[in-house]
Amino acid sequence: STGCFGNWGVVSTVHRLSASPINATPLGLQAKIICGKKTKARKTIDIPILGTDTAQTIHDQWAKLESIFNRKNTVLIAHIRNHYVLVYAMRDYYKYSQSDPDDETSELVLKPVREVLLARKGQRPSAWMSWKEMRSIMLKWAGHAIIAVKGTLPTGN
Repeated sequence: STGCFGNWGVVSTVHRLSASPINATPLGLQAKIICGKKTKARKTIDIPILGTDTAQTIHDQWAKLESIFNRKNTVLIAHIRNHYVLVYAMRDYYKYSQSDPDDETSELVLKPVREVLLARKGQRPSAWMSWKEMRSIMLKWAGHAIIAVKGTLPTGN
């Protein structure tokens, strides 16, 4: 279980690593929880997730997550179901689906598909998880979240 370690452990370990110089050069790492269930303790989270989010809000959350993922020298770590994993890639596209999934004769509509590539077991990128599933996981428990780790590379030699 990752419950006893928690996101605080990941964030504080990154800060401790940043303070420990390698070859006399500080690493310059920063970590913070950027996405997860909105709670009283998380007042300044970049991407707060609520069960009442509208389709537009969910779209905006995805766009903001994608923007953070694409930042130079930044990696995302997702805490999902007792497992910390890197977010290796993000993709979004549209596909045709029935407007009513229970009625094969309903009209076809374009629906967005938003997914992240991660590891469900181990650490190799092996599965595309939908943004809908990730949101659902984060809504079930505030400990499930996404952490951004940003670093600056030492200059010189």
